[in-house]
Amino acid sequence: MPAMTTLRCAASAVAAVVPALAAGCAPSSDPAASADAVEPSRAHNGLPLSLTIHGGTFRPAYGIDLGSGTADVVPSAYAVRLAAAGEASGARARISATSVDWLSNTLLSARLPAGIASGDYDLELVDPRGNVAVLARAFTSLGPDVSPPWLTISSPAEGEVVAAETEVAGLIIADDGAGVIRDLSCAISGPTGPVAQRRCVVPTEAHATSCPCSFVAPAAGNDIAVLDKLELRATATDSAGNTATMAVTLALAPRPAVVSVGPRLGPAAGGTSFAIQGDNFVDGAPGTQILMDGQPIETTYASAMLLRGTTPMHDAGDVQLSVRTGAAMVPAGGFSFFAAPIVRGISPTEGAASGGTRVTIAGNNFRGLTTITFRDAELKLIGYLGCPKVVSDTRIEGVAPAGIGAAWVGARDPIGGDSQRSTSYQFSDAIVGEGCPASDGGAGP
Repeated sequence: MPAMTTLRCAASAVAAVVPALAAGCAPSSDPAASADAVEPSRAHNGLPLSLTIHGGTFRPAYGIDLGSGTADVVPSAYAVRLAAAGEASGARARISATSVDWLSNTLLSARLPAGIASGDYDLELVDPRGNVAVLARAFTSLGPDVSPPWLTISSPAEGEVVAAETEVAGLIIADDGAGVIRDLSCAISGPTGPVAQRRCVVPTEAHATSCPCSFVAPAAGNDIAVLDKLELRATATDSAGNTATMAVTLALAPRPAVVSVGPRLGPAAGGTSFAIQGDNFVDGAPGTQILMDGQPIETTYASAMLLRGTTPMHDAGDVQLSVRTGAAMVPAGGFSFFAAPIVRGISPTEGAASGGTRVTIAGNNFRGLTTITFRDAELKLIGYLGCPKVVSDTRIEGVAPAGIGAAWVGARDPIGGDSQRSTSYQFSDAIVGEGCPASDGGAGP
């Protein structure tokens, strides 16, 4: 077998054997390796420890096959030791890494044995040329781990209402600080016994981890006044055997049902009160909610068979209503929002005091039920537009009423509401009205 040797020399020596490796060999002019930080900087001593060392410049050493003229990186050419901080260099005991791997020019990994005594330690790094770099108080051994992990159930929350036969999304989180999580699990039980259990996959040497703990809720009882209970219990154990547990109690409700909704129309400005009749509605926070296009709105629980909702401000148009208990969502039909009409102008702007002047109103949000009103400065009603014709949602034609002086022209929708005053119309004795067109039912205003 060809002889192998580890290269610890100048680049010229590599070039004589494998010219392509010349750039990888550390010449004598290269700076010595330095250590800047280690991760983790604190740990318990119950398990062997993997350290990541940050620094530079970590030049790799090469093993040369003198027979074939090839070379490979020797990953263990560096040495790492821990030495008790504060003691004289010659007197203090050292703990050597069982293995050191070269990862890059700025990263090394080292494996240290378990059982490192409590205290602060300097890190000593020996590079392939024998140079020693010292990082003072780089690592602290915390001794044995005697504290259980921190454990929480992120969701669902204590007392949350969940619907029968629906999937419940759960999440548990464990954190052991400087310790290592070994096991993480959860179990769900109901009124008739176990429902589900899960053992999480914990990453190797993880100090903290999370795990989904979802399950399908069982069937519920028929008594909506006294809901069944579920318990979700989480357990976390660290590498030292310390265990933490946490549990939340959930309320199990039957799926809701919808029978009727009314009214189903309201102004875009919001504020419409409506009722949903059905069954299996649940009080509480949140209990059973009314949703509009999937978003919760103001909901008042009246009874197991009645919910009341209030519409928010919304653009004109149709939306879908539904009710939701936990993850169980039941459609409740549609709701239509109508915008208040807007008057932007009137032509002509002056007409007969006796009425009968034919006018065109321009604006927005007009429809067949829109009425045009004429009011004086004190907002007293003078009259409505006669023989109106809605040409489009932006134009209405008709005949102005009789009046004196100036009047504000507005619009009214029985659902959308009233427009704001914006356009003025002047009544004049010098103008004669024409009345309604014959095709609209006569000549009189």
